[in-house]
Order: sequence, then C-alpha cells, then structure tokens
Amino acid sequence: MKILIVYLEKERKEAYELKRKIRNHEVKIINRKRLKRFLEGGFIKFDLTIVVGGDGTFLRTAQFISNKLILGINPKPGRREAFLSSMTADQFSEELLSKLKVEYLPRLKVKINNKLIKEKAVNDIYIGDKKPYKTSKYIIEFKGKKETQISSGVIASTAIGTNSWFKSLTGKTHTDNSKIYFAVREPYSNKVYKATIKEGATQKLKLTALKNLILVVDSVSEEYKVNKDDRVTITIEKSSLKRLVMT
Repeated sequence: MKILIVYLEKERKEAYELKRKIRNHEVKIINRKRLKRFLEGGFIKFDLTIVVGGDGTFLRTAQFISNKLILGINPKPGRREAFLSSMTADQFSEELLSKLKVEYLPRLKVKINNKLIKEKAVNDIYIGDKKPYKTSKYIIEFKGKKETQISSGVIASTAIGTNSWFKSLTGKTHTDNSKIYFAVREPYSNKVYKATIKEGATQKLKLTALKNLILVVDSVSEEYKVNKDDRVTITIEKSSLKRLVMT
C-alpha cells in the first residue's frame, strides 16, 4: 500500500514519529503547504492519506482527494481540536490499519452560475459579505418559496458538519447524510424584509446574490467571488469521502 502523510509544520515531529511506525508500506511525507502540487491528480497514486493535525488540515487535505482513503490523526489531544480525527498519535500502529473500517462522508458541491467549484465541502459552505460587519443581501429558495433576505450570510452544512460551525450557530446537530442543512446568520427583519426562511434541510439549496458576496468551502478554500445577480446552487456530491475510523 502507498501512503501519503500530510502534516502542519507545528506537528512535524509527531508526523515523522508516525512515519517511523510504518515499516511494511511505501510512505511519502509532505508539509501541508505543498498540497497544491498534488491538485492535478497527484493523490491518485496513494492508496491512503494520513493527516497529522487538526480539522483545518484534514479539511484542506480532503479537498484534494477523490475515491481514496483518508485517516485523521490528532497529534496533541487536549490541545488541538480534531473532531474529524479517528485516533491519537499514541493509539496509531501499522497493525491497526487493517482493523479500521471505512465510513463514507458525503460532501457538498457548489456551482456559481454554471461553473462548478473544484473544492467540495466535508463540513460546510459559507456565502456572505467579505467583511463580517457588513450585511449580505440575496434571494434564498426553499420548498418552492423565494424570499429576499438581509443577514450576516448563510451556512450550508453536511450532517457531520453540523457538529462544527452549524452547531455554534443553531445549537443543533443532524445525522441524515442525504440532506443539506442550512442556517441563516442573524437574519434581519423590518417592514420591508421579513425573514421566515431561517433554517432547514434540503437536497438542493439555491441563492441569488443581490450584492457582491463571497463563497468559502470548509473555511479553508480560496474566497470565490459571487457577484450581484450570480446564482449559487449547492447539492450533495455522490462520491463520498472514505474516512477510516476505529471500530
């Protein structure tokens, strides 16, 4: 098996200690900063990618992976947030690899007008103003209803993503992998604008920008411009991310 280990610079020591535990497989190790070199299919030659770091490193790495296995390792439990990691560095062993099971995580894909964004969301997608202190204005479509809103933006989340930003926003988590969960951040209501669509679950979420906004995937992608009158469509990616977890 060919294994790629990705690490954040501050976890370099832990990553190389983990590499030394793997003796019967071909292993390559890279810094997270070099991920873009693998954007054009470089991951395809690796059967398994092991991420040593927190959720940010896991999410960034996952954006480059398709139809391959991924395993998250938390190198500093108690000091680093790593909800997506399956185990700590101390728990890991080469023998354990054959005992892990595959969990299929759905991802969200997004189009701006008819252009598909290359990154897919494991957790969530943010659409809103580039500056958080400015309001976002858009039309949201849900269950056949269109509503013009002013708010601090919209979060669209996977089921596992509801344990992250979505939970902080709504206080709720969800488990149905077939749905997109969305929540409006600080919806504004007055005589002209009355926000009635504030939260929900759907299989397709549509928004039309009424001012210039941005879109960010998993809080780690580049900022994509959503210009006035642009249409954003979010759906569920059919090919899930294959995460290894402990049984």
